[in-house]
Order: sequence, then C-alpha cells, then structure tokens
Amino acid sequence: MIRFFKGLWRREKAFLHGILKLQNWILMALVYVIAVAPVAVFLKLFRREMLDKSPLNPEAQSYWVEKTDGPLTLERAKKRY
Repeated sequence: MIRFFKGLWRREKAFLHGILKLQNWILMALVYVIAVAPVAVFLKLFRREMLDKSPLNPEAQSYWVEKTDGPLTLERAKKRY
C-alpha cells in the first residue's frame, strides 16, 4: 500500500512540476509583453538612446569617462580601488 502511494505521489509531483514550468513561462511572457516590449517600441519610435547623453550634462557626447590613472604596474594592480 505504501508503494502505491509513493508512486502516486511521485507521478503527482512530476505532473505539478510540469504545470509550474508552463505557468512560469506564461507569466514571464506576460511580463515581457506588458512591461518590456512597450518601452522598447517607444524608444525605437522616438529614436531615444538611453546611454547617449547624461541628464546632468546635455552637451555630453556619452557616459564614457576617459581613464587617466597612468600605466598599469604591479603595485597599482594590488590596489582594489
């Protein structure tokens, strides 16, 4: 009798695991369609590039900051920051 219930429990667990996989896939697809896709379409339609200019400096070309620390040496590599 215990073997029967163990087998039944394993089958039920496998079946419910499959349902949960499907549910997760559907929820993630809905999140993408409701949240991510409209933002992407809006940005494409208005040709807005999020990383082109800094909101603090509208004349800036990009967020890129040139590194001016000098040559890489062993002592400099040992420092974390």
